[in-house]
Amino acid sequence: CQFGGVSVSSRVISSSVAECVTPAHGVGAVSFTVSSGSSGVTSESVVFEYEELAIVSSVEPSLGVVDEARSVVIVGENFVHSRELSCRFGGSEVSSGKWMSSSLVRCDVHPMHEGFVSVEVSNNGAEYSEGDVTFEQILGMAVKSIVPSRGWRTGNLYVTISGSGGPSGRSAESLVCTFGGVRMPVTSVTSSGIVCRTPGQGIGVKTCAIEVRDAEGSSNLLFGEPVFEYLEYGRV
Repeated sequence: CQFGGVSVSSRVISSSVAECVTPAHGVGAVSFTVSSGSSGVTSESVVFEYEELAIVSSVEPSLGVVDEARSVVIVGENFVHSRELSCRFGGSEVSSGKWMSSSLVRCDVHPMHEGFVSVEVSNNGAEYSEGDVTFEQILGMAVKSIVPSRGWRTGNLYVTISGSGGPSGRSAESLVCTFGGVRMPVTSVTSSGIVCRTPGQGIGVKTCAIEVRDAEGSSNLLFGEPVFEYLEYGRV
């Protein structure tokens, strides 16, 4: 095999397939040919292009739920609009990439096990980016109840939201309670559930949920929706 005039050895796989290892070269296009040592026949020249290796700097969102597929946007550099553009999660799960720009690629994360997995991008389906960007898969949470489920519209009532499953080992700082779309910090996480303080709201029923934050502090996942009823102060 010859890449831009540089000869490298090859391995014949079949009468129509051979394997070559590319020599180092700067970014740009070079001619590529294959020669038969026994017959001296050289193939017609085709173009082989050297490109910068893709670089991954972050993934948004960076949280997903075990056993659920999710679309993410990978942020980085040197992404090429090619048919071979792909993403790899955990070193083995590969999905096709949708090119958005030289710095953005959209990919689907397949259902995977709980924990952190590496995130990589390849422009040619063979050489993947290097780095320490990860995507976290957590267990889903089934929010079942909120106690007490009624309170004054003035808020400032501590309630416990409980259920099954959920992100084990999470600190209160990584969780958020929502009441009718209003976010409130989690006060504590106990064996009984997640404790939050209600915000002031108008009279009526509001849906509640638990949001999980990633390492950057963004709320990514929403679980739940039991209801909490706001009452006029003094009404029984």
